[in-house]
Order: sequence, then structure tokens, then C-alpha cells
Amino acid sequence: RMSPGGRHVVLLALALPGGLASSVSSSAFSRAHRERAKDLVSAASSAGASGNDALAAQRLREATDADPSWPDAFFMLGKVLERSGRWAEAQEAYRSGTKASPELADGHILLGQGHLQRGELPEACDALGRAAALLPSSAELLLLLAAAQHKAGRLDQALESIAAARRAKPDIAHECAYNTGALLMDAGRAADAARSYAEAAELAPGHAQT
Repeated sequence: RMSPGGRHVVLLALALPGGLASSVSSSAFSRAHRERAKDLVSAASSAGASGNDALAAQRLREATDADPSWPDAFFMLGKVLERSGRWAEAQEAYRSGTKASPELADGHILLGQGHLQRGELPEACDALGRAAALLPSSAELLLLLAAAQHKAGRLDQALESIAAARRAKPDIAHECAYNTGALLMDAGRAADAARSYAEAAELAPGHAQT
């Protein structure tokens, strides 16, 4: 599974993805529905590029109707709706994409990011937590979850998420130690924070953060 910085760049740009894993069945009927959905997504991409989000959303709804098993069309629809200020509808689109492919973290990540941007912190923590359960090796996602948990006042959970990110990607140990120190300092635990900052300095001597 790709990290949030990989696969989602394509989705957030509303570009027709190339080489996406497909669940199209061998039947001509299913292939025809997927091809129709791809044509509609391509039309939506063109509409979105020209600033016509209403038409883009309409074409993407038609794409999800044509092939309800294709999660990417739902995720793209959610992004257009979210960009248009239709957050409630965007959430539904993200959830529909997740139902279409429960093994994907994408919908949970998009939901979590949207909730986080709107200050809906418990919802952001829940959605990003579900995503992290599906992508436990994504340090970037775990750090995003930690940020949401910190803002929500869930210090212990945030510290656990940072520790998990460090285990998932040992070469960011300095960043994780520094972030741990920052959280502890915010919580008034100056002595613990100092130890984390000292560890960060040992891991990366002379680094600008320390």
C-alpha cells in the first residue's frame, strides 16, 4: 500500500489514474461498465480542470452509478464535493468508496484529513485511526494521526502513534524524538521533554530543530 503522499496525489488532483489495480471481472458486461466509468471520470477530469466542479461532480456520480465497485471514482467525487463546500455529501462519497473496497485506507484518510481541516477532532482521530490500522507501516500516516490526537488532547495516544511511526521508519527517529519532546513540553512535562530533545540532538547533531 502506498503512503498518503503517493497514491493520493493522483486522487487529489482529480486525474484519471493510470495503472490502477482493477477488480474488473472477466465478463464483457463488467468490462463495459468499467470502461464507461473511466470515460466519465475522464470527462470529469476535463470539467474539473476548466473549473466546472458542478459538471465534474455530475460526471463522477454517473461514473459511480456505472461501476459501484470502483472506489477511486467515489474518492474523486468526494474531493470535488469537498472542494465545492459540500462536506456532508463528500463524507458519504468517501464512505461509499470504502465500502466498495474495505481493504483500502484511502477513504478513511480523506475523511480524516477533511475532519482535521474543519477542527472535527474526534472524527479525525477515528478516521485516521482506522486508516492506520490498515496501513500500520506508513510513518507519514501515523504522524498525521499523532497530530490529530495531540490537537484532540489525547496525549498518550499521540505519543504511542509517534512511537509507532518511529518503529515503522527508523530513519526518522530524530524527527520522532523531537516531536515527542514538543508534545511533552506542551503538556507541561518539561523534564521529559528535555530528555526527548536531548535524544533528538544525539540522533542528529547540529540539526536545525535542536
